[in-house]
Amino acid sequence: KTERETGGGRMEIRQLQEGDDISAIANILALCWKEAYGNFIPRGYMDKMRTDRWEETFRQRENRVYILWEEGRYCGVACACMIREGDMAGWGEIVSLYVLPECWGRGYGKALLRFAMQALGEMGAGPYYLWVFQKNANARRFYERQGFRATGVQQVLEIGGANVTEEMYVLKEKR
Repeated sequence: KTERETGGGRMEIRQLQEGDDISAIANILALCWKEAYGNFIPRGYMDKMRTDRWEETFRQRENRVYILWEEGRYCGVACACMIREGDMAGWGEIVSLYVLPECWGRGYGKALLRFAMQALGEMGAGPYYLWVFQKNANARRFYERQGFRATGVQQVLEIGGANVTEEMYVLKEKR
């Protein structure tokens, strides 16, 4: 658990617990998708988006879910896991990292990312990787500032009838 004073009050980052409001946490993802991906994922898909699509991910045991809480509300969420099989066994994956749009620029994403990587590191994971939508320039810059580097490895996903390219980013040193 991490706590610190911020301009808005006390920020807390911790692992998801029994009794946390999964719907409110999943809503962070929906709001972020609409704000950050609206220029490359079809609007019709975004308009029909349901928050329950992420709730199951938060309940899966192999995923560690970390929440950022401030001002009496959930402000951010990260999902991470340790890869146990294949060529990347021992690596930590940052599956997702989202902070409410109105909280962007406050350092919450950086704090949440560091917390997730530290937790994975304590489980023996490292190095770390994640996938970033190629057209999400803000996220790419954010991860590059945190030391992640694009690998050139890409995958194309079909989302709402559009082909969307993701690129793998890695951070080789343990944190």
